[in-house]
Amino acid sequence: MRGSPKTNSLLTKVGSIIDYPVFFEHLTAFDNLKLHCEYLGFYDENDMKQALQLVNLKGIEDKVVKDFSLGMKQRLGIARAIITKPELIILDEPTMG
Repeated sequence: MRGSPKTNSLLTKVGSIIDYPVFFEHLTAFDNLKLHCEYLGFYDENDMKQALQLVNLKGIEDKVVKDFSLGMKQRLGIARAIITKPELIILDEPTMG
């Protein structure tokens, strides 16, 4: 169920990654970001591609997450945290492993 527009607006202002990021393993990196953006009410394909490029995951958008190394999952978690260009980013051990 979607939150209210006010809740969604607040959620787009905060990005976070805590310990080990969790993704839908059977989905691609791009599809995981797309799903995250959709439930926040934020969708901009260009921003998703830009976030992947920023964390050096450009060109693997179509690779399923179950085939990612821990470092790649960490970088995808950072991409997810920054995708909405939040005012506050909380990073707890984003480079663990």
